[in-house]
Amino acid sequence: MKIIKNKVKKGDDSLDKNDKFKLLEALKEDKHTLDDLATRFSRHKSTIRRWINDLRQEGYKISKHLPENGRKVNFSYEPSLLEIVENESFSPPYTDYDHPEEIPVSNPDNYAIGFVNTLFAGGRTNKKLFKNFLKYAEATSLDAVLITGNTLWMDLTRYSKYKPDRASNSDADLDHRLINYPDAVVKSGKDPKKLLEENKPVYITFKERLDMVIEKSLKPLFLENNSPIYNGNIYLTLGDMEEELARQHTNELVRVARNKELEAVNGKLRELKDTVKGYAKMITSLQREHSKLTKSVKDSDDTFIEEVTELEDDIDEIRSKRDEVFKEIDQWEEYRSRILMTNTSENFIKVASSQMLGYIINRIESAIPNSKVVSTGEAYIKINDKVGKIIPVANKLSGKPSDTLMTRLKRKISSELHQGAPVVDFVVAGGLSPERSREYTPIRQLEGPKTITVIQLPTCIDSAACELKSKNKVRIAGDDLAKLAQHPDFKSGAVVLRYINDILTAENLREEYLTNDDMFKDPESIKSFKLMDAAVFGDQHWGSRYMSLTEKVDNIVPTYKVAQELLRDIKAPLVAIFSLGDELQEKNYATETEPHPDILTPSQIELIVDEIDKIEDPQEKSIRMKKLIMRQTLRSGLLMPMSQLHEYLNNLDYDLIVETIKRADKVGLYGPAYLIVNGNHNAHTTFGMYTTSQLIAREVRLRMGAKNEEVVMEEKLMQRIMAPMFGSEGLYTGLWGVAPSVSHGDLLDQKESLEVALKQNNDYLYALYARHKQRSSKTGDNMKGSRDAFNSRGQAFRLTDNRDYLVLSAHDHMAGETSAKHGEHLRSMCFMERNSFGEKLDYGAPTIGFHVLRMPVGGYSAGPVITIDFPIEKIQQYAQNKLEVNTEELFHNSIVFYDKD
Repeated sequence: MKIIKNKVKKGDDSLDKNDKFKLLEALKEDKHTLDDLATRFSRHKSTIRRWINDLRQEGYKISKHLPENGRKVNFSYEPSLLEIVENESFSPPYTDYDHPEEIPVSNPDNYAIGFVNTLFAGGRTNKKLFKNFLKYAEATSLDAVLITGNTLWMDLTRYSKYKPDRASNSDADLDHRLINYPDAVVKSGKDPKKLLEENKPVYITFKERLDMVIEKSLKPLFLENNSPIYNGNIYLTLGDMEEELARQHTNELVRVARNKELEAVNGKLRELKDTVKGYAKMITSLQREHSKLTKSVKDSDDTFIEEVTELEDDIDEIRSKRDEVFKEIDQWEEYRSRILMTNTSENFIKVASSQMLGYIINRIESAIPNSKVVSTGEAYIKINDKVGKIIPVANKLSGKPSDTLMTRLKRKISSELHQGAPVVDFVVAGGLSPERSREYTPIRQLEGPKTITVIQLPTCIDSAACELKSKNKVRIAGDDLAKLAQHPDFKSGAVVLRYINDILTAENLREEYLTNDDMFKDPESIKSFKLMDAAVFGDQHWGSRYMSLTEKVDNIVPTYKVAQELLRDIKAPLVAIFSLGDELQEKNYATETEPHPDILTPSQIELIVDEIDKIEDPQEKSIRMKKLIMRQTLRSGLLMPMSQLHEYLNNLDYDLIVETIKRADKVGLYGPAYLIVNGNHNAHTTFGMYTTSQLIAREVRLRMGAKNEEVVMEEKLMQRIMAPMFGSEGLYTGLWGVAPSVSHGDLLDQKESLEVALKQNNDYLYALYARHKQRSSKTGDNMKGSRDAFNSRGQAFRLTDNRDYLVLSAHDHMAGETSAKHGEHLRSMCFMERNSFGEKLDYGAPTIGFHVLRMPVGGYSAGPVITIDFPIEKIQQYAQNKLEVNTEELFHNSIVFYDKD
């Protein structure tokens, strides 16, 4: 390295303002060695070292980075947080419905976005949980990942009686190299490295703490072997924690700025008071000289009189200057009092707050590959043609742990839509929710029905660590993570929304799966999970005037009939069908007094028929007449339950049932392939003395025997087609799942078969609990009732012992799904329109349609739980011949496809 020595003259190595500016700019850019800087500035290394020491004397933080891997010592400038923020200009990111954040997709027929909530980097984060989610995102080609806030965790209190509780939540890796104590303090023996080794107090600034959380906790979550785990785009919205960080440290910046101004004023006052002292000394000196002269002055001595007069004039002039300084001191004292006693201007605070938020955003974006913060609050995103709304937390008053966030979220969405808010396709909310819930907000637009999916995300933190901590504490006040863990169904995880052929599939990645190392060994392992598919129907209400109808190209048909056609037509690889009650309207209450608004009087029908007769095209005339007849016939309803039963049986798709049972046998399904649960409408009609579900099951067995030569005996089908009863309503409690090594016993040997099944033999069976009616809410979170009711039962049947469970229900027409600690709850959609009963009580619109539930073969640790939605608008689209489905893509990883050869 060539150092220019000869041209350096004596005195040229002093640090002038220009040199200082250039040196600081160089040190801001990156870390530099003395050799680098000496070459850059054409100076000796000793001169550069002296310049650095001079800068330190002026208060600039020049950090010395210790050698790593044999490299030379590096220096860099560490600006204070106030300097950084003062030099930053920031405009908060903003999105709305008309200007959403547009997310590019690679395939418009199959695109997906993953959602993660509350990473709490720096706190109790299960690193494996999130890293495996990113591996899943990469392996399954997610187009983007969105993180809904609470990305960072820092204890924001200086001290309180709950500080020990909060400190135990910290997972921060303290790095002495990121703690910049002043040199004089370090030289006195208070080296942060030594203090940390000795477990002695170390005082860390906000910037240092944030740097540690970013560098040691956040950044490593996204990297493996120094490369990004997920190579797609990552979007973030800020949560309660980031907002609180900005809020608290804006106050700190205001305090620092105030102290800085106060220090400057105090310096000015010291300077002025020193000036006064100087004037006082000058006056005292002149007064002594004046005293000496006046003692020797004679009245007739003009020379001495002139000297005395000049001294007196000098004294008066200095006194005048001193008095001016006194006046200035008074003014600065008044200004100092203003600093001490009054508030800082709101304008400065607003600017500081915005810039502080910008600083935090910049730090997050710099740590996460391919990342972008899209909003500091609510956000709108657009993926392909779907627009979604992201809400950081449903309850804006608090980011505290709560299992009632979904209730607030649904009411918020419904209220906003009522007041004219734009209609989105999905809504996703963050916040400290102990579990995942997905429900619906159906709306009726002029252009047709639309079903908005509403998701309350789970957190993505270490639930086991939080639960262990909670169990070892008597009181949990002041500790949000311990409070979160006390919820009985606390379960971490992540969610993926995928649109395949414009059909929504919701992928629930439970904690058991995301922490299963065997499933995440490599990309192929990640994609190797197997799923079993079950159609979930409920509340068909056959015979009701308000039964949902679908308009086909040439007919009006009950929606349930079209739904069965759809599944058979797309060759859905079902291994089970669940019908969860109220298949018939029966005589639940006096429905004969509730005529449907579509029912026409004879004179109205006559007028319409006259208009139809004027149509010249015979095909169009025939279709119009057929639709008129079918609509009026179906809207008239069937009053007699027996008539309803006959019509229902005539409209069942027996080919769909036959094919489903064949597949169940082929893959080795244990448990029912067609389960019918008796509902409350039958219980209210016949008081349990006449059971519709068992009649349906028997009739289906007989008709299937007549329809398919491979199925000839009713007894053989009793283990496949079930309608279990408990009192006047249906209740199924049993084992269910793909388990080829466990065969059903003969009709009279079920006990032996069950004992074999309980041993599992390396196959996994779920504990299935299915009923029609379970606690719910028509106006709030209907799935919380399902969780609470099931938990209240305790261990009501032994099959749940140490076993994942699945709870199915129907009844409230609202639909939804939610995760529990060891199971999943799903409530079916319905096939019933809003009737006068719901109108009278101002209930929300029913969720019409059905689900296909995709359960992982081998338990919740063996793969994601996926739900495919077929709401009314998709069924209507199919009826109009406008729905194209790639079955193998939509039902990817089906156990049927794995075994198709």
